[in-house]
Amino acid sequence: VPDYSCGTDATLWITGTHPVETDGIVSRQACAGWNLNCCHSSITVHIKACPGNYHVYKYQGVPWCYHAYCAEYNPTITALQTVPLSCLNQPCLSGQDCITDSCVNPCQQYNVLDEPWRSTDFPIAPSSVPKCDSGLNGWYRFLVNDSVRMPEACVPEYSCGTHAPMWINGTHPLETDGIVSRQSCGKWSSSCCYFTTTVHIKACPGNYHVYKFQGTPGCNLAYCAESNLITKAPESTTEQPTETTERSTETLQEHLPKGMTLRWRKKEGKIFHKPEEEEEEGE
Repeated sequence: VPDYSCGTDATLWITGTHPVETDGIVSRQACAGWNLNCCHSSITVHIKACPGNYHVYKYQGVPWCYHAYCAEYNPTITALQTVPLSCLNQPCLSGQDCITDSCVNPCQQYNVLDEPWRSTDFPIAPSSVPKCDSGLNGWYRFLVNDSVRMPEACVPEYSCGTHAPMWINGTHPLETDGIVSRQSCGKWSSSCCYFTTTVHIKACPGNYHVYKFQGTPGCNLAYCAESNLITKAPESTTEQPTETTERSTETLQEHLPKGMTLRWRKKEGKIFHKPEEEEEEGE
């Protein structure tokens, strides 16, 4: 931050990134800029991310007088780490990325991950053959019967069809945030973040997210999806049993005025009310 900002002479700022909720309380260096030196003096600050997308800071004063801690004018955008991307050395518009040599909205061009084993409820025995996403590159959407997304909390080992399941260490963005950068962690041994890699995420119209993966740090690791929506839909049938149709007709007939009769017919596996069918055929 430039000198003589934030109502003081030497301004204090944070070196490093702000934590996410799952990080707990972290230690960061606060630097005071002065006379072309961005870190003329420094002091330690503790930071914690809180529910509601804000942070609290533990201060122990400043190194000297005429130093003061600064506040970001728009901290929400800064915390989300909006990612500027380019294509063939030309910058893309906000929310676009280079896909097949042109700037494209990844909400409109992505691959689909629809494997049920990606569920956090899909256990794998240590002796089973685990899945591995080391070769997964590009933009993807999790879609198993409905849109699902990566978990935002640590996932136990031997879940999601693999040994070390990958989850998002942070929150998902909103549509207005554009493309953001997040850390993806893999659980192993006693560490929820034993393996790490960077993932880009964008929220899309229709209440779903797309993810830009660059593979996993190795095998056997795989990207997880929330389990509460991963369910296979029962296969649909083209025709209803005749007895069910008859019972439905009788039930509706009971509620009609006296003397009025319903007439139903089947056509191409569907049930039509007779007047509606005749109108449709006449169009």
